[in-house]
Amino acid sequence: MNRPLSSRFAALYAAAFALSWSLAACKKPEIRVYTIAKEATPAPAPSTSAGQSGGEEAKAAPRPRPQLDYKLPAGWQDTGPSAFSLVNFRIPTPTGEAMVNITPLAGMSGRDTMIVNMWREQVGEPPLEEADAAASLTPVDVGGEQGKLFEVTGKREGQSLEIITAFVHRPDGSWFYKLQGDTEAVAAQKTAFLDFLKTVKIKPGTAETAANNAPASEPAPKAEPEPALHVVAPEGWQEQPPGQMQVAKFSVEKDGGKADISVSVFSSDTGGMLGNVNRWRRQIGLEDVDENGLQECVTTLEGAHIDGAPGPVLVDLAKDNRRLLGAIVPRESQWWFYKMVGDAPAVNAEHDSFVQFVKSQP
Repeated sequence: MNRPLSSRFAALYAAAFALSWSLAACKKPEIRVYTIAKEATPAPAPSTSAGQSGGEEAKAAPRPRPQLDYKLPAGWQDTGPSAFSLVNFRIPTPTGEAMVNITPLAGMSGRDTMIVNMWREQVGEPPLEEADAAASLTPVDVGGEQGKLFEVTGKREGQSLEIITAFVHRPDGSWFYKLQGDTEAVAAQKTAFLDFLKTVKIKPGTAETAANNAPASEPAPKAEPEPALHVVAPEGWQEQPPGQMQVAKFSVEKDGGKADISVSVFSSDTGGMLGNVNRWRRQIGLEDVDENGLQECVTTLEGAHIDGAPGPVLVDLAKDNRRLLGAIVPRESQWWFYKMVGDAPAVNAEHDSFVQFVKSQP
């Protein structure tokens, strides 16, 4: 399964985060720690059964995993549950392969714009304003419940990709149903996918079915929220309210210019290196590049490497009086995205602080 911010979106951040700070400059910067509240672990929480008193025995009881009834279309191959999705299907077709998964998350009612833009970013498309995002949603029948559906098409690692997503905000959380794959394969399976959605029925699970159906590698769901995320800011950076899909945001004024700094954490690379670099290039008015052009604006970020993960990179882009520094740092199956963009004098002056900020290890 390709794990988008769907993939628990930005709620899957590192547990405790204590950042160390050191700079080569003579003046030691002031260290300020900002604590950013996190969402609770995104798993639907069933009610305590009548036979439980709510004491220690009840707290130790396994959390039931919801069960699904559905009519499987011809040619769909069940690949079993994962730590993120209750069910996953592989669909081989003559024109390519498609995948379907069903994922329950914590309630996300009222965040439809963020949901749409999350998937748009995965295929390299720019975000939509709230009105346009709402206009892209169409009603869809999911097991007799009214849901919303949208489609996005673009490219990932140079390959065409289409994603059709349906979601329903229920009392037990938000349920996501996603069909994705090669554009032609998805187009060929769209009707079967819509028919499949009509057959889906969600049933409460039991402790027994949870134990029998959960993958061996899946950790037991936590009843309490994960610890807060701690972000350390260097001297002169002013905290700002984070935007959609951001866990922290700052601004800084230096040498007559201003720059904004943002931090996002995803459980996938959200479109790959080329897709992200081209998204950043478009933000400052530069044209897209291919794989060959990518090497001219990306360098290895020494000192931020995590064993077992792809090497982190630093992106440096400039046009006219604007400059953008971006960094992609894989850490423990998550991707950390850092960006500083603004007036060139301010970005130039804060270049070293930004790099050290990115290099700070959990």
